[in-house]
Amino acid sequence: MRRIVYLSSSRAALDKEQIEDILRTSRRNNEPAGVTGFLAYHDRCFFQVLEGPVDAVEAVLTRIRRDSRHSSLLVLSDTEVDAPAFPNWQMAFVARADLATILDKSAISLTDIAPQAGSISGDSRVNKLFKSFLGSFRDLNRA
Repeated sequence: MRRIVYLSSSRAALDKEQIEDILRTSRRNNEPAGVTGFLAYHDRCFFQVLEGPVDAVEAVLTRIRRDSRHSSLLVLSDTEVDAPAFPNWQMAFVARADLATILDKSAISLTDIAPQAGSISGDSRVNKLFKSFLGSFRDLNRA
């Protein structure tokens, strides 16, 4: 099983509907391929974890690289792993939005998750990378 963690920039600010469209498409494509993961979007920046069969993860990353909404894709980690960090999430999403309730754990506010950033998964490398991503935003680091 392969796990890739990457950062990329959005060429334009995306609204809630555009993010939801990305999620619907990702879930539709990733589930049959056995790809799970985690997606965070804030201030035109994407942080994503993709994990699954080697060829399937590579195919998803290739689609993302070709997606005109992304630029400056930087792979932070590319590793072989024994088990997924996000086994039950076809594509989890974290948005900095005011969410009254979390119905299916597919959307979580970044402000809600920031205090637990070091424990979002069972993989310490993913946790450290996500914590670093959150640390880059002043508005998420206020007391």
